[in-house]
Amino acid sequence: TRTDFLAGFFIIAERQYGYGDTVTIDGGTTVSGTVEDVTLRVTKLRTIDGEVVTVPNGQIVGTTNQSRDWARSLIDVPVP
Repeated sequence: TRTDFLAGFFIIAERQYGYGDTVTIDGGTTVSGTVEDVTLRVTKLRTIDGEVVTVPNGQIVGTTNQSRDWARSLIDVPVP
């Protein structure tokens, strides 16, 4: 629908999330996972259970991006 395309345009133009980001999407139900694809019409996520969830962009009410512009590294340093 038009709403899906308009919402998808803003998601892509504003770079709200992209391929490989870990996100939580609230679109009627809440789903978390890694973004596999973002188009003007839909966003596809891979959940931790391996399921692919397709969310129409027009149904997205809110998103949380856990990986945008953020990284962490863990270093173990043995101390005698």
